[in-house]
Amino acid sequence: MTRADAWPVVNRPDTEFTYILSGRANLTDDASGEVVEIGAGDLVILPPGWTGRWDVIEPVRKVYAIY
Repeated sequence: MTRADAWPVVNRPDTEFTYILSGRANLTDDASGEVVEIGAGDLVILPPGWTGRWDVIEPVRKVYAIY
């Protein structure tokens, strides 16, 4: 089951370039098991093929580009 504040990403088909404006979330990388907390001011790049999970801790506002 997917909640509004948590969702999986499976074999991402493109690159997501994200700048976090506010809020906090955990990103879990399925390949390594690494969990990284991201928050305001962080830049995140998720490459093609990335598989993992977003778990929102506080509502997130972000600016992003997908290419």
